[in-house]
Amino acid sequence: MRAVREEDGAEPESAEVLPFERPAAAVRFDYDIAVSFSGRQRSYVHETVLAARQLGLRVFYDEDISGDWWGRNVLVEMRRVYRTGTRFVVPFISEEYLASSFGMDELCFAMTTALRRAEPYILPVVFGDIELPPDVLHAYTVYLDAYKHTPQQLAAHMRRQVGGE
Repeated sequence: MRAVREEDGAEPESAEVLPFERPAAAVRFDYDIAVSFSGRQRSYVHETVLAARQLGLRVFYDEDISGDWWGRNVLVEMRRVYRTGTRFVVPFISEEYLASSFGMDELCFAMTTALRRAEPYILPVVFGDIELPPDVLHAYTVYLDAYKHTPQQLAAHMRRQVGGE
């Protein structure tokens, strides 16, 4: 696996990084957070993205990509983001999300990366009292309940996870 690291403020260099060798914080990513969600939750997610950006986070959000990805295969590009382009993935899990082939594809690629990371990578947010299949979310994984957090509170949690207040 190849990654770009920042060392002592010098120009980033390419170096081999083995799984669990370096924390994700030492690797340069395109985004701090990538959100994955069902269209039905777009309003809540949109407010969360705006609040996170106000806190200085670089957030991957599908509404921002149309011009940048013009002519490209959206599935390939999305998979790259959820697999290697972001420090954390925040899936907003709902009944609609679980039924969505796009959402589950994004989560699948995030899970592949999560297996190689020594620190948390997937930071789940759940809408409602839904039954979560164990292949989607392990029973002992801590998640945040969207109904108990405003988008601004959730953005503050994201900021703390990324580092800094």
